Amino acid sequence: MLKKITFFLFILFYSSTVFASGIKGTVKDNKGEPLAYATIFVQETGSGTVTNAEGYYEVNLPVGGYTVNFQYLGYETAVEKVNISRSAKEVIDIILSPQSLELGVVEITDGREDPAYTVMRKAIAKATYHRQQLDSYSAQVYIKGSGRLLKSPKLLKGVMEREGMDSTTAFLTESVSEVSYKRPNTYTEKVISIRQQGDDNSTSPNAYLNSSFYEPQVIESVSPLSPKAMGYYRFEFLGSYVENGQEINKIKVTPRSRGEGVFEGTINIVEDWWSIHSLNLKTNKMGFVLNLQQFYGLIDNKSWLPVTHKFIIDIKIFGFNFKYDYLATAKNYKIALNPDLDVDFKIIDEKIEKEVAAEMQKEFAAKKGNPAEKLDLSKELTRKNLRKLMKQYEKEERKQQDDPKVETVSFMEIDSAAQNKDTAFWAAIRPVPLTTYEVKSYRTTDSLAVVAKAEKTEGKETKSAKKKVKFEFFDLVRGANYKINNRTRLIYETPLLHSNFNTVEGYHIGTDLKIRHRFENEQVLKVGVVPRYSFARNTLIGKSYLDLDIGKKYRKGKLKIEGGRYIAQINDNNPINPYINAFYSLLFQDNYMKILEKDYLKGMLRKRVSDKLTINIGSEYAQRTQLNNDPDVSPWFGNRDDFTPNIPPNVEATIPETLDNKTFNIEAGFVWKPWIRYNLDNDEKSFFNRGPQFFANYRKGFVDSDYDFLEAGTRYTWNRWDGSELSIKVAGGIFLNDDDIFLPDFKHFNGNRTVFVTSDPVESFRLLDYYALSTKDKYAEIHTHYQFRKLLLTQIPEVWMVGLKENVFASYLATPSSDNYMEIGYGLDNIFKFFRIEAVASFQDFKYQDFGVRIGISTAIGVGISDNEDGDGTAMTIGL
Repeated sequence: MLKKITFFLFILFYSSTVFASGIKGTVKDNKGEPLAYATIFVQETGSGTVTNAEGYYEVNLPVGGYTVNFQYLGYETAVEKVNISRSAKEVIDIILSPQSLELGVVEITDGREDPAYTVMRKAIAKATYHRQQLDSYSAQVYIKGSGRLLKSPKLLKGVMEREGMDSTTAFLTESVSEVSYKRPNTYTEKVISIRQQGDDNSTSPNAYLNSSFYEPQVIESVSPLSPKAMGYYRFEFLGSYVENGQEINKIKVTPRSRGEGVFEGTINIVEDWWSIHSLNLKTNKMGFVLNLQQFYGLIDNKSWLPVTHKFIIDIKIFGFNFKYDYLATAKNYKIALNPDLDVDFKIIDEKIEKEVAAEMQKEFAAKKGNPAEKLDLSKELTRKNLRKLMKQYEKEERKQQDDPKVETVSFMEIDSAAQNKDTAFWAAIRPVPLTTYEVKSYRTTDSLAVVAKAEKTEGKETKSAKKKVKFEFFDLVRGANYKINNRTRLIYETPLLHSNFNTVEGYHIGTDLKIRHRFENEQVLKVGVVPRYSFARNTLIGKSYLDLDIGKKYRKGKLKIEGGRYIAQINDNNPINPYINAFYSLLFQDNYMKILEKDYLKGMLRKRVSDKLTINIGSEYAQRTQLNNDPDVSPWFGNRDDFTPNIPPNVEATIPETLDNKTFNIEAGFVWKPWIRYNLDNDEKSFFNRGPQFFANYRKGFVDSDYDFLEAGTRYTWNRWDGSELSIKVAGGIFLNDDDIFLPDFKHFNGNRTVFVTSDPVESFRLLDYYALSTKDKYAEIHTHYQFRKLLLTQIPEVWMVGLKENVFASYLATPSSDNYMEIGYGLDNIFKFFRIEAVASFQDFKYQDFGVRIGISTAIGVGISDNEDGDGTAMTIGL
């Protein structure tokens, strides 16, 4: 016991010595108002912190002398020399005065160019250099997120308060990580402590913190330092000031066209370094306002790096208003310069120093083609020549990479004790003191944790006595998920999800009963049965299936075997949602979903054989039976005799082609993405495509059928710099042989006759009948979809500020009998963040045919219906 007490006293003494020394105090303006989130930067340690919302700060420092900068955007920096000589914090209260800017000797008169453009041209020219300047760095990063519900609809306000959701407490998180970077693209993070209360609703700023304003784009917006920035922004020189011997230029950033994809605010650029000193910018994303603030510090007198970040997101949706504040501070920077770029040089602006630039251009041209001079960063370089050198440097560096397809490599590790740190640890390591309401949030969480632990302990014996599988009567209606063991579950889906109405079966009901097992290699096996009972036909049918993940890591695939007697749409791609069809049948007697019954057995294999190539193979044997509307169908209302028939009209089909038949089909295809790229995250690949993707598919019919069908195509989505997006799909195919072919084997197209659109907006028609133009000959189709950054209504600030988008689209179909079918349309997208509404007109033989209004899910959410793991909409679908 004596040893334990002695050890405790030693730790207590040591902690007070290490953590108690430093500085603390407040930062206020000259009116005595606290300055929230002011930056405190210690030059000797390369460490930054900020004041809290009440203007209070604390910085832990060992004994010694330090130079401390107190900074706030729009205020003059205060520099204090601090000497820490004892194990207690020195109190230093700071008053900051509004910034006094010098306009210099340049006056903007008689049409002369604003000097801001010279500053920004040089900063833009050097952006790539700054991205490549560091060979490596490491730092400790602290992040604090604080979110509150500021407003809720009056009808729900009482409910929200009873659930503990009010303006005083909602969400709070803190984390401390050791981060490092190794050129060209490797990031490592070790989370050493984390604490969280509430849900951040996916507002985490990590994507912003891991990016850089030296990149062409930041959070999908054009950076003011992008090579294309001059086309998107106007710049205004607000003045300059001197800080620690460095001249800082303050530049106002104004979008040439306000809207999504651009920033506005101010950015401060260090003279001669042409580095970012600080910035205060905001942008709009999907109607949400994002405010970004950064302060940079000069580390080891070699490079300017961000030491504090502030990220604010304001979300207003359906009467709710959430506000999230994130703070990030970096300290203990350790950097190593890229030896190839460890040089000092001067940038010449060709527009200002024309004669000097002309002479330098001649010298540069004389060296062109000499490999030894590629990386020669002379004492003076024009902007143009610097860009050329850096572009060539990055190109050569990518050639030397082991895998040039890798964009970024990141590793994250969470310490096993990260969530077990006590309040004493956080009090010692936290660089930003908590505010009053943040302290209240943690107190509430800690109290709830104590109660939860007591309840868990009290109910432990009862819980352990429960069986793994326990049936309850109401499970028959609501469905259930039973745990058999740690890797196996029995899942019974509620019949409510499998109950519907159609004109053939009338009202029908079913379920999906399956066993799901996860193997140690994380592959999943599902085995199930799907019974289905029709009340009008008084018939019980069903199917069973086996679904198995195959392959490892980046070569994953899926094997599926299925069979039985079941109902299927004539078009196996299921062009109409059964619930939408039931809605139209019951209300308007319109039966768009044409179905048949089949006894079948099919198999399908989809496998990624390389990063770029995915293959699909499959086969099916089926005895297909034609079905007609059942005379005993009894709808809730309407007249059953008025239902449209179950046999679809088609201009190429003849009567025998719709009768009962047997068929055996085989199918094979591929999707090829030659420009695939990926990020490596803890050795897991995250794929994305930067170019067109190509697909092809071959299908052959046997038994009663005898045909050969071949099709191919490409799809490409181009995300433009300004935030607009162009998507194109081109496809074509031909029946090489159509000796014996039935309507289900025709080439069908993604048509639609209802007001609701559920298919991919880039691959579907809005007004085309589901089967009228299906072909057994040849076809070609083209779809284009362009989402504008601004067009008509989105020119109005009140429209684009709530996140609305405008789409223009066109589709074309050519078959022997289509008469050049075309559709053109206009859509308003992202309505209430979830919906889109479209106006569409169709033409045949270039003559007006039809008009309709369509409602769908917002394209930002992603609506494409696809069986392909990459979401390209080109995978085979064999049967239902």
